[in-house]
Amino acid sequence: MKKAIIFTRVSSDRQHLEEQESRTSALAVSDGYDPENQIFISYKESAIKLSEEARLGLLELREYILSDSEIDAVYAFEISRIARSQRVLYNVRDFLIEHHVQLVVVTPSIRMLDADGKIDPAAELAFSLYATMAEQEMRLKKERFANARARNKRLGRFNGGHIPLGFRLNEEGVLVPKEDSIHLVIGLFVRYRDGWSIVRLRQWLDSLGIHYSCQNIKQMLSRENLRAIVGDEAFEECQRVKKSRYRERKYRKFSLCEGLIECPECGRAYTIRSSGQYNCVYHDCQRAGTELYCENSVGLSARRMDAIVLTTATLWKSVDLAMSEEERIAEYKQKMQVLPKQIKTLADKIANFSEKKLRVAENYEEGIIDRVKRDTKLSRIREDEKRMQTELSRLQAEYSRLSVERQNPLMTQSMFFESVKNYSQQEKWELVHYMINSIELEIADGYKEITIYSSNSDRVEKFRFIGQARSFRLIHIIDDSEIDVTNVAGYK
Repeated sequence: MKKAIIFTRVSSDRQHLEEQESRTSALAVSDGYDPENQIFISYKESAIKLSEEARLGLLELREYILSDSEIDAVYAFEISRIARSQRVLYNVRDFLIEHHVQLVVVTPSIRMLDADGKIDPAAELAFSLYATMAEQEMRLKKERFANARARNKRLGRFNGGHIPLGFRLNEEGVLVPKEDSIHLVIGLFVRYRDGWSIVRLRQWLDSLGIHYSCQNIKQMLSRENLRAIVGDEAFEECQRVKKSRYRERKYRKFSLCEGLIECPECGRAYTIRSSGQYNCVYHDCQRAGTELYCENSVGLSARRMDAIVLTTATLWKSVDLAMSEEERIAEYKQKMQVLPKQIKTLADKIANFSEKKLRVAENYEEGIIDRVKRDTKLSRIREDEKRMQTELSRLQAEYSRLSVERQNPLMTQSMFFESVKNYSQQEKWELVHYMINSIELEIADGYKEITIYSSNSDRVEKFRFIGQARSFRLIHIIDDSEIDVTNVAGYK
């Protein structure tokens, strides 16, 4: 029996899922999908604020289609209920077409596939038009939000978020001083001016039963409307202190460890944060309270990590360059013989995953396994498939690089060390990601340990982070020896 997904979404409490569901379900019934063969996916989530990867509704839609071969149609009330970004809409459309699933939109009436299962040109044109309109509406909404915030700011009205220390909201939504908290505001600025860190200020407020995040405190220290409370001199002095503590960060575009560090909690990659730390990509406030949220809050200094991986990659590359020409030729020939076989073997294994997924789905339909076992097996298969796809991409890239590398003249170690000093940040990133395959993180009481794995050999380097701030030590573990490299050039 064929099944259909009824996909609905609202982004605020003022909108109603029930109306969307009833009208969309009614159309599916008229197309021959009984209510018991309809799968409802309904979420309250923003299509403007959340990325495609953070949209639980879209993730669930993909999961259902990948795990249940009887689903052959997706019904949505409007195109904008799927997404407001053209990129996301086209991704969803292409995913459905790839899996031979019909997309039906209630208003305006759109059926993506014709009776032969091919794309209907008229429907494709309508889809493109309304996708453009949905994105344009999103842009207008963002512009209206920005204008409203600017207007509130001009009128002195509160724009939302945490009410700053020392203020309260009056009946007109305007921030006005709160007499019994003025001494705390002054104390906050005085302590910061005298050298207190943001963390210490947060701990001080916590001890008084007043809870603000470090980010909220940073923002309060720059709020112009606090100038009248603390005075011009104290306010300006705090701005000078804040500026002197600020370090320009240039990690975002070519963060050397981006995508290399594996989270020990969920297995996903670490990413760079504005704080100058690498953290798990799924440890963020947007995913808090959802199944995707990762509890691992342990971060790694981006400055320190980038220095370590660049030094490691440079040393490994210099060792490669130091090999004799005969060894390099012999190694090159061996790899060029082995790599095509490895690539073919992996490609064959990846091709078998579709059949494995189909067998799991058939076992579920025949009652051999329940839904929990089906989902567990499919999740394991997808993880294996993703891992092998990553390995296949690495082998293919290595094969291409070897083909080019043999055409370049041999560079001496000393020449290479000197050349790396003049590398751009992008060139450093390319060197690191060429030489390093992954970084494993282990978290224990009192220390963090990273293991760096090479892309094209069995080389491994281990480093241990012990303590914090002034008591911090970086230990390089070589066999059974531990070498303190905290203050060694290239590791700090």
